[in-house]
Amino acid sequence: MYNVDVNGIPFGKPIPISMLEMSSKMNLPKIKSETTVFPDLTPLEAEEQKIETKAKDSDTKYRNVLEDIGVIEGKESEYAEELGATKSRQEYKKYSDELTKEKRALETEIRKLEENPEGMSSFGLQSTIANIERKSLQKQADLAILGNMALGNYNEALSIAKEKVESELKPLTRQLEYLEDVRETNKDLLTTSQKAKLNSLYADVEREKNKEEERLTKGNEMIINAIQSGAPSSVVESAKGILNNGGNVNEIAGALGSFSLSPDEQVALKIKKAQLAELNQKVVSTTGSVVKPEDAAKIETYTDIARLASELKNMEGKSIAVGPTTLLSRIPGTQAYNFRQKTDQLINTLAAGNLDKLKGAMSDKDIVFLQKINTSLDLGMSEKAFNQELDRIYNTITGKLKGDYGVDFKIQPSDLSNEELIDVGSKNINNSQFFNNIKL
Repeated sequence: MYNVDVNGIPFGKPIPISMLEMSSKMNLPKIKSETTVFPDLTPLEAEEQKIETKAKDSDTKYRNVLEDIGVIEGKESEYAEELGATKSRQEYKKYSDELTKEKRALETEIRKLEENPEGMSSFGLQSTIANIERKSLQKQADLAILGNMALGNYNEALSIAKEKVESELKPLTRQLEYLEDVRETNKDLLTTSQKAKLNSLYADVEREKNKEEERLTKGNEMIINAIQSGAPSSVVESAKGILNNGGNVNEIAGALGSFSLSPDEQVALKIKKAQLAELNQKVVSTTGSVVKPEDAAKIETYTDIARLASELKNMEGKSIAVGPTTLLSRIPGTQAYNFRQKTDQLINTLAAGNLDKLKGAMSDKDIVFLQKINTSLDLGMSEKAFNQELDRIYNTITGKLKGDYGVDFKIQPSDLSNEELIDVGSKNINNSQFFNNIKL
């Protein structure tokens, strides 16, 4: 009995309905396959061989990305001296040399395995090699990311990080490919019960893959943001360790603090602080007394809700995420997906359970006011109805602030004066700062 995934790699724990024992567990007819069955392979091994073959195109593409983007000798002269080009070239060469060294080490390890397989079957050997290759490609991607960041190519670094995520997800991707192949090949032979079991297993693996993809994608983005913002290497390494050990996005964000924010998010945070400072100052002027702690908590909570409603009103991806195409908002990495995430944030903020957590920080009266908003926001509604509900939330909140404190809340950066917006910009650190703060 195998306890490995479809890539031949130890899976860590038994699969709920083992794909590797699919035919016996579900009493399936013998799996039909378009693949040529090699003499020494069982039908299952032949299926796995087919999956390995399918993956070669992806591996080739991934290698090309590393070659085309990760190693770009000859372009260093394009970077100006004032941006730290001399140091940049030196650091880039270090990462480039390490990348070349890693590639050679991979080739040597594979050659040694092929020359001395130590009793492994042909499939076992190929599975071991595939595992080694994937781990090496992930390390190569890390080096390529650092090399591009050394040259200030932050977008290139993010692009490679995305490829790295795809590589790390490959075992789950292949599980889905295998299940889909079983389902399609045997669609006329499976009973209703067998189809239900197969569909359930597919859905479980798909959910796991989507969850892991979101964790890896966001985690890598936050770490690159931190490097770009000049976070100390100890902070970056701590976040990397959390990511590599399966830590969630909140844990990574906690380790990085404000360094996890992108330049745009840093600007948004500074704007929020400027808006709150202005509003609190006007409250003092209007009421003639200092802002009490519970009022400060109320103002920040209320304005956060108003800000979310305003951002959603004008956010890209809304036309796809709302209405009949809402299912597309479940695809990670898209504008529609980001819109769904922010919508969920607003809905969760207004949820009764989360509002109860504010007891003690805010008065019961102010908490009840938020509970009575009782939003009907749903991505399945029409865009017109969605916008109307956002307007209702925004106007309810800002109207309450106006009534309680006699002040208007400015939500848009364009509403603030030049003086109020002083120093809300966000700059990238220069290369020399980056080199002093990050190590492999």
